[in-house]
Amino acid sequence: MAQCVAPQSSEKYSGQNAGFIMYCFDSVELRDKLLEPWFIEGITAIERQFEQKRYAKECCQISSPEDDNCPLILSNLTFAIFSDYLSTRTRCKGKNRGEVMALSNSSYEQSQSALKHLYQMSKYTMCAYFIEQLKQFTQGIRRTVADKKKEQGDSMMIGKKKMDFKVYQKMCELFLEEEGEEFIFACCFLTLEWNLMARSENVVHAHMFHVTWDNDSLVFHFVKSKGDQTGRNRDQAWHVYANLNNPAVCPVLTMGCYIFANPGIFGVDDFDSTNLDGSDHNGRLFPGSYQYERFMDCMHRIIAKHHDDFFALGISAGDLGSHSAGKGSASYACAGSTVSPPMVSVCLRAMWSMGHIKEWYLQYEKAGDQYLGRVVCGLDVNDASFAVSPPFFDADHATIEKIHLLLVTADMHRVFYYCYASLTYHHDFLAGILHRSNKLQALPFYNTIPNFVKDAAAVKFPWTKTEATPVFTGLPPHVVILATCEELKLELRRAKEEIVSGVKEDLDNRQIGSQSYFDKEEIIEKMTAFHDEVLKRMDRVGHSGYAALRRESGADDDAIQVSGGANEDTSVVTHTPITMVERDERRFQFFYNAGTVSRLPEGFVFPKMTLATLLTSWFCGNQSTRTIPLKLLKAPEFENKREKLQLCKMRKLIGAVIVGAKQLGVWRDRRGAWDIGSTVRLLENVK
Repeated sequence: MAQCVAPQSSEKYSGQNAGFIMYCFDSVELRDKLLEPWFIEGITAIERQFEQKRYAKECCQISSPEDDNCPLILSNLTFAIFSDYLSTRTRCKGKNRGEVMALSNSSYEQSQSALKHLYQMSKYTMCAYFIEQLKQFTQGIRRTVADKKKEQGDSMMIGKKKMDFKVYQKMCELFLEEEGEEFIFACCFLTLEWNLMARSENVVHAHMFHVTWDNDSLVFHFVKSKGDQTGRNRDQAWHVYANLNNPAVCPVLTMGCYIFANPGIFGVDDFDSTNLDGSDHNGRLFPGSYQYERFMDCMHRIIAKHHDDFFALGISAGDLGSHSAGKGSASYACAGSTVSPPMVSVCLRAMWSMGHIKEWYLQYEKAGDQYLGRVVCGLDVNDASFAVSPPFFDADHATIEKIHLLLVTADMHRVFYYCYASLTYHHDFLAGILHRSNKLQALPFYNTIPNFVKDAAAVKFPWTKTEATPVFTGLPPHVVILATCEELKLELRRAKEEIVSGVKEDLDNRQIGSQSYFDKEEIIEKMTAFHDEVLKRMDRVGHSGYAALRRESGADDDAIQVSGGANEDTSVVTHTPITMVERDERRFQFFYNAGTVSRLPEGFVFPKMTLATLLTSWFCGNQSTRTIPLKLLKAPEFENKREKLQLCKMRKLIGAVIVGAKQLGVWRDRRGAWDIGSTVRLLENVK
């Protein structure tokens, strides 16, 4: 009997029943009539009211008909007693806090469900007359609640507001702009909850084995849900697509940010198929307890911090809740355009019941869910760009092999591969929106992306696809027609250029045409001379910047060479960076401003770093921002006292690492020749 409901439901029911038990205990008339003597003795020995209620809840949770340990004598319970209890319940929060009969319909219905569950977990049976009276009471209380809302001018809407797409987009952007690590998690959680249209508990318990990659989309499987307790639909796949035009709401990008910020979640060696249902924290996409509460806390903090922005979108504090994202995404998918996805696919993904007959005959098909996945991710269904691929690496075989070597440690290689491609493709977007102290800013996978990887990252459309492009899925007929039109336009443009080029070439061969034919050689000669003059001037500018840098920093002539210059007019205040190239082709920027050279950009702050990323930045620098190794910096170069103190702490910590390495005999003085592999080996030796 203990398994007749889910553990979460059992806990909620026990909390509701504990409230009724405390109501009976506080009543002299009902105490001896409805409560077991052993329970009265046990709760009387407890002094604090909070602990008394917790004791009552625990007794309800362990109640079973076999043990006959129900704290209530339910044979003496009448409808009059229970209805009086419901009528005296008060609201705990909100503007009607403390008022009687101010609860929502769902609160009253949950109390009745909790009582029925208590009967199931005891030796007593609820009589048919009691059940009929409860039904009548429920109908009456609904009318009472509606009338009271009408009198007080409250919203007649049941539950929380739906989250519109604009609110969803704004919230994702603000999550990415925040400094704290928990907001990276919140952004990933929200985009998955929106795109999967699922209950929050499904996202919370999503397992690494649930996530795969198929063609051009992420694929999620859920072993069980509220509407499918037995797991008969475990083979159904929910497709999640990338959004190229709106990176802030792209679930592939936000999941990539979360994965790279928390690489430990890929350490799946210590779990196996015994916890495939997600009950164990090992292998969970969001490991740890109270992850949904953590997400809701982030969301409420963002709404409170940016109250005016959300108020302009029609949202106030307390308007959004656990089902808001699901309501918003389902409404957006069904009514966001005149070519909405099949309703069957919407009901199946949202895990809504369609009735026994419909569920028997209307079953899952990939095509409908794939189209729904593209729509709900925010792609414009009325435009040819709806048929866009996710970011992927489009390059020759040798380059692809080099990229695979970077990801060799990933257990979920394909998911990791496409998340890394999305992170690379949207690198400029992230650089512009992420907080300077964001954890991602200090991670090598983000700030040391090789140039050949950046050049390989691409997105394609059906009319520009290559052999490496993933197979396009989820495209409706009208989008296929639009894509064909775009392909025809491209072919016509190429044909026009070929015709014009052919005519010109034929006329030139016959020496028929304008004066340009006879002056061609002279024009080419002048353009070549102009090109050479421009190169000479650029070289002079570079040498002047090099001289300025030598005066400021005393750099070694053989150690660095100049690849770009600064403004020669030192009377003009500029912030033009001078890019320096070391012998090993690493590039760093020095900033030239009003005749002085600085090794740091204006307003520089240290990002949040782990010990591993600190060692990399200390000895190797940050290739993403082209900042020199931190070991070369000095306190007078910082304007902010806080950053000076941070540098001092870092120097002491690195000094301790070096001392430890020397004691272990693993320290090698490389005199500047450091790379990421060297720092990783140093960390492993001194851990």
